[in-house]
Amino acid sequence: MLTSVIHRKHVMYKGTASDGYSNIFFTDVESGRWIEEDLGFTDLAVAIGAFIDQQHFRAKHFPKTLIWRRVLKNDVPILFGFAFFMHGEQRVYEIYHANKKYMYTLVQHIGEEWELLGAKNALDADSVDMDFLLPVIERLTQYNHQENRHS
Repeated sequence: MLTSVIHRKHVMYKGTASDGYSNIFFTDVESGRWIEEDLGFTDLAVAIGAFIDQQHFRAKHFPKTLIWRRVLKNDVPILFGFAFFMHGEQRVYEIYHANKKYMYTLVQHIGEEWELLGAKNALDADSVDMDFLLPVIERLTQYNHQENRHS
């Protein structure tokens, strides 16, 4: 059984098999290929994605190039990706987990102030992994300074 899951960046479905196996399947923003959550580009993701694509209209995929970086979380390297664009004077970063799933958007305002958008329960500090978020912001700040030197 497939159930559509509303998501702001991915075409996403929850798939449940008759034997009880269940997982989330979504499209990769970079390639448009189907991914099985936390397992990657599996044969099952390809099969389910092909079935979904046959049954439902899916808009043409426009690839989004992500920049991949590593940060330390409790001395363990963690991979994250981001897409960067400017919105007026603000720097905007869409943050993606190593499993290629969108996490949230960070906006850097003038004066180095950061705003978190798009996270579930963003107002609830306990729902945001600050041990991950703070090193990501630090890494993005380094990225900004590197980009400014090349401009």
